[in-house]
Amino acid sequence: MSTQTWMLALAMALALSLAGCGDDSAPDEDNAPQAPVMLPNAVEASADEPAPELAPAEPQPLPFPTAPAPADEAQAPAAPAAETPAEPVDARAIDRSRPQAAVAAMAAAIDSGQADQFYAVAEVAPEQKPFYDALFDWFSAQREFDRAGRAAFGEQAWQAEFSGMGPSGLDSQAVETITATAAQMQLEQDGDQATLSNPDGGQVFHLVRRQGQWRVRPDAFLGTGTEQDIAPLKAMTQAFRQTAGKADDAGMTLPRFQQEFQMALQQAMMKALTAPEPPAAE
Repeated sequence: MSTQTWMLALAMALALSLAGCGDDSAPDEDNAPQAPVMLPNAVEASADEPAPELAPAEPQPLPFPTAPAPADEAQAPAAPAAETPAEPVDARAIDRSRPQAAVAAMAAAIDSGQADQFYAVAEVAPEQKPFYDALFDWFSAQREFDRAGRAAFGEQAWQAEFSGMGPSGLDSQAVETITATAAQMQLEQDGDQATLSNPDGGQVFHLVRRQGQWRVRPDAFLGTGTEQDIAPLKAMTQAFRQTAGKADDAGMTLPRFQQEFQMALQQAMMKALTAPEPPAAE
């Protein structure tokens, strides 16, 4: 499936999740629309195959090792109601002298949604930068949309429809867990080049060491992106920002806001996906 098809599926999933939300009935919290961050996974290709294209994505966790859920949640102590959430870790502050720590830094950078953190820990070729710029601008637009909605309609009403938009960062405990889990992966190192992989298959991380600090090559799990991949990302970014700017309009209600977003997303995506392809370079 082409990247364009994946992007259209994502747009339609977002739009359809908001369909029918304009009535006055009470929201069904069990079926409230969710908008998790979805990152494209790349399909590996051999030397005889064409360049990898982004595979169809479904809402999934990031491709980083995570901690298992508690075996018996009933035994876990309840967190104090007034406890302040842990501050997210800045990926740039993580010591990446070990490849395993670099994997955790990459996870923290992506989950922060901050492009400056990402570029500080990622090994990115110049031609890949436009795609990653567009990806992190999309993350930023999601957070702007979320802030605008919460401010305009209140936390309770917003939470009934959206569980949060955009990445929010990893705390120190999550970073330590990822680092410890990555330490169980198989490490193969050749000078300043290394790979981390699971013996039973799955995600492989390719790393490069620069000035004593390891960097992760993100193209294996985020893709590299062509102009055809960038256009739908920009379209979704436009829809988020266009709708966020209407949150404070006179008479705006949450159901109407949802409808505005649905229409903006559909229009932007259809325009991006039906645009003619750029002429091939001579």
